Amino acid sequence: MNIYLDTSVIIPILLGEGTDSKHMDGKVLLEKIEKGELRGYISLYSFSELINYIEEHFDENLAQEVFRESMIELLSYPLNILKYPDRNELNSFRRKFTISDSSDVLHVVLAMKAECEVIVTYDTHFQEVKDVIKVKIPGEVESKTCLH
Repeated sequence: MNIYLDTSVIIPILLGEGTDSKHMDGKVLLEKIEKGELRGYISLYSFSELINYIEEHFDENLAQEVFRESMIELLSYPLNILKYPDRNELNSFRRKFTISDSSDVLHVVLAMKAECEVIVTYDTHFQEVKDVIKVKIPGEVESKTCLH
């Protein structure tokens, strides 16, 4: 099963505490991806959101190092990285749904373009698109063996 990981899931995986349930559920999800039970997708857009989050929550002297270490960890997993869609693709997919948070449009378009069955997120705005793609939190995602 193809799943798209929203930045709201990636951040607690990378920056959460080991006892935090969002961190732990996210790590379990990544283990399923490592085992080939799921095929995970993230986007270049998430990298931008990640650094913005880090710059907002960490001392400016530490932010670059925290981002670098976060990227090293994230890229150690067998995740498929999606580039930005071209304008025609964006417009074509965009017509299929509405979402109130415009910053989430790109995530939905990329998940749909990659033929993901589920967007995995803690962001409640994504519930607005559940008629075009399933929306779940990490603990709700069931494994199905898939080929890489």
